[in-house]
Amino acid sequence: AAFIDLRGLGPENTLVLLNGRRFAPFPGLGAETQDLNQIPMDAVERIEILRDGASAIYGSDAISGVVNIITRKDMRSVIATLQVEDRDPEGGESGRLSVAGGYGWDRGNVTFSLEHFRQEEIYDRDIPRLSDPTEFGEVNWWAFPSWFMFRDGPFEWGAVTDPRCPGNQGESEEFPNAYRFDWANWESGSDWLFSASCGYNWAADSTYLPKVERNSLFLDARVDLTSHTRLVGRALFYGSETDSRFAASLVSPHPWYTADNPNNPVWLFVGQTITDPGLAAWGVPDGTYTFTEDDVVDVQPFMRMLPNGTRDTASEHENWSLFAGLEGEVDWLGGTQWDLGAEYASSRVDDIYLNLVLKPAVQEVIDSGELDLFNVQGLDHDSWLTNTTAAMQKANHTGYYFGETRVWTIDGKLSFDGFWWDGGPTPVVVGFEYSDLDYSQGSDPASEQGLVGGGNPSKPVDSAQRDITTFYAETLLPLGSQLELNVAVRYDHYSDFGGTTNPKVSIAWRPGQDWLLRASWGTGFKAPTMLELYQPRVETFGYATDHVGCESGVSPCALVSYPAVRGGNPDLEPHESESWTAGIVWNATDRFVLELTYYDIEYTNSVGQLWMQAMFDREYDGLSHGVVRYPDGRVN
Repeated sequence: AAFIDLRGLGPENTLVLLNGRRFAPFPGLGAETQDLNQIPMDAVERIEILRDGASAIYGSDAISGVVNIITRKDMRSVIATLQVEDRDPEGGESGRLSVAGGYGWDRGNVTFSLEHFRQEEIYDRDIPRLSDPTEFGEVNWWAFPSWFMFRDGPFEWGAVTDPRCPGNQGESEEFPNAYRFDWANWESGSDWLFSASCGYNWAADSTYLPKVERNSLFLDARVDLTSHTRLVGRALFYGSETDSRFAASLVSPHPWYTADNPNNPVWLFVGQTITDPGLAAWGVPDGTYTFTEDDVVDVQPFMRMLPNGTRDTASEHENWSLFAGLEGEVDWLGGTQWDLGAEYASSRVDDIYLNLVLKPAVQEVIDSGELDLFNVQGLDHDSWLTNTTAAMQKANHTGYYFGETRVWTIDGKLSFDGFWWDGGPTPVVVGFEYSDLDYSQGSDPASEQGLVGGGNPSKPVDSAQRDITTFYAETLLPLGSQLELNVAVRYDHYSDFGGTTNPKVSIAWRPGQDWLLRASWGTGFKAPTMLELYQPRVETFGYATDHVGCESGVSPCALVSYPAVRGGNPDLEPHESESWTAGIVWNATDRFVLELTYYDIEYTNSVGQLWMQAMFDREYDGLSHGVVRYPDGRVN
């Protein structure tokens, strides 16, 4: 999807119109934004941008401004476009084929546009700066082969890597993307066995940009019914398919190898006297220790399901809308322009996730003895990999998610000269909007129950509804030949959040023919999006430095991958905004204009998501945060 973001306040605060009216929202961001990919570019005549808060007329999603996309109305020819692109680095080849045209007659016209677009994927490994994350201090500690932590005994919470893990990437034919790092230096190339972990170069498998294919169809028609009345209509269809690839699934929370499990990796060292710098880091004299059966305790492996393959996501997005309306002029109040329209829009996203992991099934194949992750039984590599793959396949899972939005909208407005002010007529606009939004989403049963790695228990949304009824008015008052005052007010009633009234006042002064000074003030109100309220909780993994854990010695003082949970919050409240703008425009010549604008937009109860590093930073500063820890202080 592609969005417009004015003022850097997020696309949900920029309203995008199509020929002066809203068009179908994109369900992937809570049904509050418009995906520009729906509109074939050859159908566009021009784009108008209002970089001033316009909530009093257009609603809360116009806090940053309004973008109005105007399509061609009277085409009497055909335009065909073929565009092919190749890129460096490797990948990302793309092509676009579009045809736009129209037919006109004395009383109307029809315009159409068809577009097909395709782009190949780009892999992280083909981008030099991303091909090896360890070069910029990023280590990933979910790997294959794995490593484990003691959960009891004298080495409790101590880390031990699989002896087969190579020091650097490319040093092992069996594990080409694995590398070893110790907890003292946190960089690849370590030869430690204890107080060390096995890392994984996720960039070797993941896509930087996905593979995309999309098709769109646009139809626009206008017919004069009488000399003062026109019938207008619009049909829009859009479909896209996106294929993304991510590194193999992680297993979190970590499974257990109990002390009585014959495949417990501590058995690899029983009966051996080992000298290792990592043991010295644990306080073992001379770093030398002889392991006995008493050291076989419960352990937890940090594992990645690499034999199951990469996590591949196929996403389909289908959007269509139908609009019909009437517009015209009547002789009321000395001449009134009016319009009335209705639109139905439907948008749906379907995602299929391959090679996810069923967390209970991982523990089952460990307890049954089928998964000998560390090759304690000493098989040759091919036999071990065959057995490991067969065991991991029993925990393989295909996930599913859908989100659907259906919107009915009716709107209308009148434009007329309402009254006389300072010796002249004053223009007035009054209007109404009514929209009925229905939002639903769901996942496969295992994901909803929190049994899938990367997910947490979440309820499906069978039908979340929101009705919005709106009335608005605007007028322009001349305060002399060079001064104008613009006043607007809007009332919205949300079925789930109640009513709100938001005004706007702006003033414009022209001290000379080439100069314009302007200022405005207004308020806004925005209910949380459906996604902010109801998005399923999912587990993600990001990189951050744990300042508190670093000082206490339970976490490394480096960028490390930690698990996090994010999702919707049904207890969110609406946010309110207040905006000020002021500016100067100088028309230096007919072709050269200079503009200076100051804006200040303040939110109350802003809805957002903290980055992982921000949560660690806030915890370190004694502020509210979202870091949950085990009793010993490590990050949970």
